Amino acid sequence: MNNKISIRKCREYDLQQVSDLISDIYLKTDGPDVTGKRVLVKPNILTDDDPSKCISTHPVVVEAMVRFLQYKGATVLVGDSPAVHTQKFKGLKSGIFRVCESTGAEWVDFMTNPVEKSLRKGKIRVASIVDQVDLIISLPKFKNHELVYFTGAIKNTLGLVPGFSKGKQHALHQDRSKFGSSW
Repeated sequence: MNNKISIRKCREYDLQQVSDLISDIYLKTDGPDVTGKRVLVKPNILTDDDPSKCISTHPVVVEAMVRFLQYKGATVLVGDSPAVHTQKFKGLKSGIFRVCESTGAEWVDFMTNPVEKSLRKGKIRVASIVDQVDLIISLPKFKNHELVYFTGAIKNTLGLVPGFSKGKQHALHQDRSKFGSSW
């Protein structure tokens, strides 16, 4: 398992600058070879709102990652599942669906045919796409959350749980200690 972390400062969402940073980070952290692989890019879309509200992964970050992976030979899929949304959700206002249209990446509806997975303490339903890809790359939005000090790649993974089903985890584990140890 690769446990390397790399952080870069970026003052604006300029596609070329973000692309260069993603390439550099991937190289410095020995990112996996994606040639010929199906890769799910999992942004964090809290609600489908304009990127200027800064509540979801910025579409420039998503586009830079998608284009990087495609350049490296991957077939790229993109998807997320905000807590409250209907089937056939697409990140339209956030600009993320437009990234799929412009890059040829496939948008994935996480509500379609979820599958059940076993956890240490029970079971949970997740998007079926997890069984159809070779790799998942999480593109979280760095922000706070009432049950964790900040959100990141681990919390973003909860977005693989379709729709409001993830709300059950919040209800079952109502404090930081319980929520963090439940997985």
